Amino acid sequence: MPTEKMNPDSFAPQSKGRSPGKNYKPKKEVDWDMVKKLCQIQCTQDEIAAVLEISEDTLIKAFKEVFEGPPRDRFREWRKGGNCSLRRKQWKLADSNAGMAIFLGKQYLGQEDDYGHRHTGNVPVTVTNFGDGDPEPWINKNADEEKK
Repeated sequence: MPTEKMNPDSFAPQSKGRSPGKNYKPKKEVDWDMVKKLCQIQCTQDEIAAVLEISEDTLIKAFKEVFEGPPRDRFREWRKGGNCSLRRKQWKLADSNAGMAIFLGKQYLGQEDDYGHRHTGNVPVTVTNFGDGDPEPWINKNADEEKK
């Protein structure tokens, strides 16, 4: 059975204006719908590039070929869609989750936890003794430690 010598260049992928060679790599197409969806779940440029299996530099170069302006501005704009989606889910969760309702109240209604015990000293304090006889006077046992 005769064997033919095959030309390796005949199997190289062809591209516009590029000649096949030893170091030839076909240009990867970027799925911009996928990039937008990844932005909406707050992915970084590095993470987006990893999902698309390209380098971050390749992502930026491809962006500049398709869009005008800096990539960070467009990515920031695409992230806003994810922010809206998250906010919608938080509002829905507040119907059944008191913690989320409290969180949203603090964020949007200016509500806050009141941890301050505001005692002006003008209100008389009544001590009630439920034991037998008069109550013993209070002694600060930590007074000696505080002085040290």
